[in-house]
Amino acid sequence: MTTPDKNQQRKAVDPKEDGEKTSQVEFTLASEVAPFPMEPLPLIREKAAKYIALGLVYGYMFLVCLCFINLFFFGGTVAETVELIKTVSAVLLGTIGAVLGYYFSKGT
Repeated sequence: MTTPDKNQQRKAVDPKEDGEKTSQVEFTLASEVAPFPMEPLPLIREKAAKYIALGLVYGYMFLVCLCFINLFFFGGTVAETVELIKTVSAVLLGTIGAVLGYYFSKGT
């Protein structure tokens, strides 16, 4: 019984004989799909801070509008509306202030 030489063993273990075709296909597929360019990390952080701040401000405005909708369309009283606005403001304005302070302190 003869043992195969090292070249035959490598072919059996590592099928790199067709590696040219495989790598060509992989290269072709990689070149067809252009990856998005990576943005620098400070720009990513800036965008994240912007979207968090905008989300909180728009959310606060939406909740205040809901308080007024309760007043005008669902028969709420002025006292209830004032209490709702105070509650919404107490919960959200501290967070909004912290996020906006962080956002605008980074801009200078």
